[in-house]
Amino acid sequence: MDVTPQSQVVRFDTSQSSTNTSTRSHAKPPSWPIRRYTPYSKTPRSRKLNTRMGRIERTPVVGGDSDTDLKKLVNKTWHVYQVTPLADFKHDAASLRKYSKHLSAFLQAESQKGIGVDVENIVGDRAVFSLMQGLASSPDDSEAVELVVKVKSQANGGAASSTRETLHAILCSVGADINRKETLHDSLAMLPVLIMKGTVAVSSCVIKWLESQFDCHIKRMTFNQMKLAWIIPIWAGAGLEDVSKPIELQYTVPKDIEGLNTITLTVEHQDAQTLWESVHDGSSNEVSGEEIAAFIKSLEAHFFYHFKIHLEGMSLTRIGTPLAFMGCEGRIKIFQGSGVIQILQYLTELATEDKFGLYTH
Repeated sequence: MDVTPQSQVVRFDTSQSSTNTSTRSHAKPPSWPIRRYTPYSKTPRSRKLNTRMGRIERTPVVGGDSDTDLKKLVNKTWHVYQVTPLADFKHDAASLRKYSKHLSAFLQAESQKGIGVDVENIVGDRAVFSLMQGLASSPDDSEAVELVVKVKSQANGGAASSTRETLHAILCSVGADINRKETLHDSLAMLPVLIMKGTVAVSSCVIKWLESQFDCHIKRMTFNQMKLAWIIPIWAGAGLEDVSKPIELQYTVPKDIEGLNTITLTVEHQDAQTLWESVHDGSSNEVSGEEIAAFIKSLEAHFFYHFKIHLEGMSLTRIGTPLAFMGCEGRIKIFQGSGVIQILQYLTELATEDKFGLYTH
């Protein structure tokens, strides 16, 4: 996650009157729609709170010792993809060994073509598929699959060769809608979320192989400003391991404004919590679109009060919380292991609710 220049950071001051802020911010019509972005008859599980303080709903993790596996996902920047159902994908050990062998051969062939010029003409020579423990949040979830691609570096001067990782990827389904899963044919595996960390060359090769091998389609997930806004009060909830990181909202400035590309609004965790409690119905764990819109518009109104700049006329493109960072272009970075399930569950919901592949049938 890039560090925001201090010249572009604005901090939230709770000492100002909310009445004055609200009055002076209505010089321009608000840009946050409400009903159009709330298509749910009830709030999805990943967008629920279980206490007045906004504590994240914890879902039991199925499996044994999963802490080590979950820590692999923390403090890394991942690219997020949607995956349609995979045809004839099997989770047994023999099948995973077969996939590893076939993908390794494919990557070696691509390396010989000079595809991976950004990694010394080698995209990888050994791919390993394995099951990943701890990501299934219910018995209905398919087991997550981990993929690691490594390459053996050539030694110089007689030194021993070393192996380095060129790609790390996870295919998963966390808290998926069982009704959608039951409509799939038995030969199709539901693993709608792919998070991947690797070079462009290796990532492209792996995606190409997966699409060809399992007759699926993979595309980058992107997040509009309402999808980003949904997670701010939820991922900033109480009960986290560490709340020292503030809430950050980054807005992209219109291109016709010269000399400034982004504006970052920074809100201390406790201030954001106080504001959320003022707009959220504390008697319910449901999170409504109206509450999300009111929360964001209050922050934007406060900013206008001090700087006379309409953030509502700009695009919210990145958010940062104590739990995770997420960008509209489909990047995510998880900061706390306790939030891995919550975050992947949200991504699963987004991947399956979109009109993509067979998940909407």
